Amino acid sequence: MKLTAQELKEVLPNASGDFMELNVQQGFTPKATASPTATLVKRDKYNRATPADRTYNGITYGSKKEMLHAQELDLRVQAGEIDFWIRQVPFIIGNDPVTKYVADFMTFRQIIIYESDQRYWDIEVHEVKPKSEKAWAPGAKRKIKLFRAKYPNLPLRIV
Repeated sequence: MKLTAQELKEVLPNASGDFMELNVQQGFTPKATASPTATLVKRDKYNRATPADRTYNGITYGSKKEMLHAQELDLRVQAGEIDFWIRQVPFIIGNDPVTKYVADFMTFRQIIIYESDQRYWDIEVHEVKPKSEKAWAPGAKRKIKLFRAKYPNLPLRIV
């Protein structure tokens, strides 16, 4: 289907003149457009998946990757690797209680030493971040450094 300049203007109202003339001469064929009754899913400003795609066990997570990590932790509980886990754990990282860092997950595994009947907890903090550090929220690297400085014996795993 070839379009005249006028028909192209109707299809692409924001197109410039040079672009229109070039494509009309080359036989521009527009791709099929969605029907007027089709609904478009509007993404939020962080380009996250829809809330239905990030919901697991009735909890809507901040990202799909975070939701998938929660599913993985549930599988680790079922397999006996960890005893339990909690989410959104706040830590005070500054001198005042206002400066805090909220970890995504914290896992617990009980270790029992049978000779002395002593029990210890192996605790690990998990932070779910994008692969690229450029995509991290502003200040995230600083908060992680402050967390590691204040809690050096608490392992922080970035997933």
